[in-house]
Amino acid sequence: MFVAEMDRCKFDKAAAKILQLFGTEVDEELIVASGNNSERQEIMQKFSASVFDFRQNHSEKHALDFIEYICWVYDRSNELHKYDNEALRRLVEHCVEHIDIYTPQLTLTLQKEYLKLICNS
Repeated sequence: MFVAEMDRCKFDKAAAKILQLFGTEVDEELIVASGNNSERQEIMQKFSASVFDFRQNHSEKHALDFIEYICWVYDRSNELHKYDNEALRRLVEHCVEHIDIYTPQLTLTLQKEYLKLICNS
């Protein structure tokens, strides 16, 4: 959804762009074997919409660094929870809560908190 919104295109074109850019890094097993694609897509869309809305309202460097970091957390969590949508959903909800209450002082606290969450998942 994030790529679709940024490029102002449909989801299938956004997916094709992502695959073109990162095709060698896509885990084909998850695409073919996973029976939970629609739920996983819903989780990703919620996260992407939050990041997109945040980006529309914050353009300072610190906020952009925060986006980079929170997206890294999402990517890492997505990788660690390949088959556990509920764990990923909980972590995404936590990320969205922090996006909603963002302040420039939040990032250092989040790094420790998210690393602990990721490690304990």
